[in-house]
Amino acid sequence: MKKYRAKDELMPSKKKIFIDCGSNVGDTIELFLNNFESSEEYEIFAFEPNEKLTKNYNYENTTLINKAVWVKNENKDFLVGIKNQQATNSRLVDFVKGRNRNKFDEDPIVVSCIDFSTWIKDNLSKEDYIVVKFDIEGSEYDVLRKMIEDDSISYIDEIYIEFHNNHLYRDKVDGEAMAINISSMGIKIFGNVSGGKEFKEMFS
Repeated sequence: MKKYRAKDELMPSKKKIFIDCGSNVGDTIELFLNNFESSEEYEIFAFEPNEKLTKNYNYENTTLINKAVWVKNENKDFLVGIKNQQATNSRLVDFVKGRNRNKFDEDPIVVSCIDFSTWIKDNLSKEDYIVVKFDIEGSEYDVLRKMIEDDSISYIDEIYIEFHNNHLYRDKVDGEAMAINISSMGIKIFGNVSGGKEFKEMFS
């Protein structure tokens, strides 16, 4: 397992990159490796703030970054889901409003967050072929909106996403509008706005 490297140590441009935002126990990485065309040619970056979930990662050509994908470099409260051993539904406390609190641990943990759009600009190139998966439990609207505003979205070639309900947005309304906007920029976008497909179906 590679450790996170500074931008001046990163790979040269014209690479194939897969970024797993909300990588959890690594199940989507496995789906990507087993189902995505030419997956063996991709360098993988996995973002997951809950270190308990990533302790068994052993994927080749993968850089693990134990941070939450967000719009700022800061520490934030994070609630861990207790639905199953994969801690499904874990999310920043900002996006717990309106959810059943019985689905989460009682006390939040503090996690380190990363300004995702700035990370992209600092570390990757528009010449790279970049595929991004978002499963970040309500944070996706804010992250994508900032990427559109600062044009880091233009680095991305394909997006695979699950839009979630939160107290500010409704997935079937705001998610579809955002997906249409992103698609109009020439970026391929797949997700629950196009029929509720699971990531395995999206990658095949």
